[in-house]
Amino acid sequence: MLELAWDLNLPLPRGYGFVWLGGHGVGMVALYRFFTQACNLKVDLRWDNNSKMTYINRYNFLKNNQNEVYKTFNISDVRKEKDFTKYLCLVSQPKAILWSVRCPIGLLKHALGVDWGNRWWRKDKEVQQTFNLTYNWNKYIEWLRYNKPTINPNFESLKSNLFIMNALSSHFNLDKVYYLDMSAISHQKAFETLESLSKIFGFSPPSKESESIFKCYEFRGNLRFLLPLKLYANKADIPNLFKKHQKNKENLLINKSSIVLMLNRPQNDKNAINILPQINQSDLVNDMGIYVSREDLEVLEKDKEFYNAIKEYLKDFCDAIKEELDKTEANRIKEEDILIYLKENKEKRIELKNLLDKELSHIKQMRPDIVESWKYYQEFERMCEEMDK
Repeated sequence: MLELAWDLNLPLPRGYGFVWLGGHGVGMVALYRFFTQACNLKVDLRWDNNSKMTYINRYNFLKNNQNEVYKTFNISDVRKEKDFTKYLCLVSQPKAILWSVRCPIGLLKHALGVDWGNRWWRKDKEVQQTFNLTYNWNKYIEWLRYNKPTINPNFESLKSNLFIMNALSSHFNLDKVYYLDMSAISHQKAFETLESLSKIFGFSPPSKESESIFKCYEFRGNLRFLLPLKLYANKADIPNLFKKHQKNKENLLINKSSIVLMLNRPQNDKNAINILPQINQSDLVNDMGIYVSREDLEVLEKDKEFYNAIKEYLKDFCDAIKEELDKTEANRIKEEDILIYLKENKEKRIELKNLLDKELSHIKQMRPDIVESWKYYQEFERMCEEMDK
């Protein structure tokens, strides 16, 4: 039926409050978390293999959530396939548009600095996602290790997922655009920003109970690519408990009757208790949690030996995670590295300048204050003016 709707050029069902635009690297994942977990906003963030499937799945999303007052969907990629323009035409002109933006030098830092490999996609063959108390968690730390990439951007390819403003501009009524700079969803400003957005776009404001999720840094090291992990804790494994300074007898067999602890990104699950703050008091608690059911926690609290063994194992593991994440952030590609590269590579500098002159034309007219706040882009502009006279 929906294939027929596609063939007949039927627009997507109306009823969404706004369309959310923005390429990769503009805080999209963080804002999705804030929308869904703090504001009860239904958001379709998926992007399928082709435009037809995107249309069908988005149609289903809107139809299945037709009774939800607050819903939206995201467009974050530009496809070269012939059907992409058709898909955009079938997105009924929205009442409002939220367009997430970021300093383009910061975008390049994100795109070039993240150790992507194949880690964005599920990596079931790469990582053992279930483990027990005998497991050498250093294998996870090795997986987290950051390999600093070489700076060599392909700007043409980045037009499909990073620099998409120019390509999308002609398809939407830009008078309806509200630009949201990524700096507005920083840890310090996110809650206040979501309160303001809720008034502008008519969705529920963030709840006070959700304030903790605004502290999460989505791309801190490679942590988001590793999680979730599931620890099966069993008393029978205590004699072979893995400790970082001594050998043990590893037993990779998982006993399904064990107590299960989930290592995951911060969650709002009323049925699970986060015990990480008991184990680690660093800023790691902002970026992950260790969750156990209320019933299992009661069992552990009555068995101190068992619970202490679990906490000892997890403390060493979490300390190592924290150390590795800090190393990664210190070693990650910075905006200054991007500017040095552009200063030394004239052809790339001119190519980026020409791209951004088109890419930023509308926001420069409508929100010059945002563009002027982009410190590294302003430095890039001065560099071009001085070096390319």
